[in-house]
Amino acid sequence: MGLGIVLQPRFLPGFSAALDYYSIDIKGAIQQVNAQTTLDLCFIGQTALCQNIQRGPATPANPAGAIILVTSRPTNYAFNLTRGLDFEASYTTNLDEWVDGWSGAVMLRGLAAHVIESTSDDGLNPPQNVAGNNSNTNPGPPYWKFYLTANYALDPLTVGFTARGVSSGHYGALYVRQSCTSGCPVSTPFQRTLDNNYIAGQWLYDVNLNFRFLHKDQGVVDADAFLVISNLLNSEPPVVATSSPEYWHRTNSLLYDVLGRSFRAGIRFKY
Repeated sequence: MGLGIVLQPRFLPGFSAALDYYSIDIKGAIQQVNAQTTLDLCFIGQTALCQNIQRGPATPANPAGAIILVTSRPTNYAFNLTRGLDFEASYTTNLDEWVDGWSGAVMLRGLAAHVIESTSDDGLNPPQNVAGNNSNTNPGPPYWKFYLTANYALDPLTVGFTARGVSSGHYGALYVRQSCTSGCPVSTPFQRTLDNNYIAGQWLYDVNLNFRFLHKDQGVVDADAFLVISNLLNSEPPVVATSSPEYWHRTNSLLYDVLGRSFRAGIRFKY
C-alpha cells in the first residue's frame, strides 16, 4: 500500500515537495537462516534446525563430536512488514529574480527516508523489528537517512555541496540495557542484556566542482573537467562492538563511510 502527496505552490515558482507513505506486507516470505542463528535456535530447542548442523566423530573430550559444518537454508517466514515515509523537496531559482545584477542559478534539494518498522516473524520466535539496527550483526535500515544538496551554476562553472546523514540507532530493538548489579534479566539470543545499546549516527560532507571548457555549439562535443571530494572532514565511523578481530568488521560498512576523505577528478566528453 502506498499514499503520496505532491505540493507545487503557485506563489513560489521552482519549488516542489513530495511526501510518500508505504506499507509492504509479505506473507510466507522466504529468507535465509544464517549459521549463527541456526546454532542459537537449535541450542534453545528449535530442533527442526538442528538437522542443519553436522558434527564430526565423537572424542573422549567431546562425546557429541565437534561441529564441522552448519548449512544455511532458506525457510518460510510468517511475514515481513516494512513501513516508512519518504520526503523530497527541491527549489531552483535564478539569482537575478531576487537581486538585480546577480547572476547564476541556485538549485537546492533535500531527501529524507524514515523507516518506521521493518519486522520479520518466522512464526517460532519473537518478531524482530530491525529498523534502527545500526550494528554489523543482524543489520537493518536506519531510522533516518538524509541527503541534502546545494548547487550554484554560472556557466561554465558549477559548484556543489552535499550533506549525507544516517541517524543513530542500536544493536537490537529487543535488547535490554543492563543497569543492574544483581537480579539481572536472563540474556537470550533475541533479548540480550548489555550495558550500552546505543550506536551513534554520522554526517558526511562532500564538495564538487565542474568546469565546462568545450561547448557543442562551438564544436562537436561537450567537455567538462570535474573534481569531487567525498567526506571532506574525514569523519570516522562509530566503532561497533563485535566478536570479529578484523578492523573492517568494527562498523556497519553498509551505513557508514569506511574510506575516509577521498578525491576523484577527471574529464567527461559528450558527443
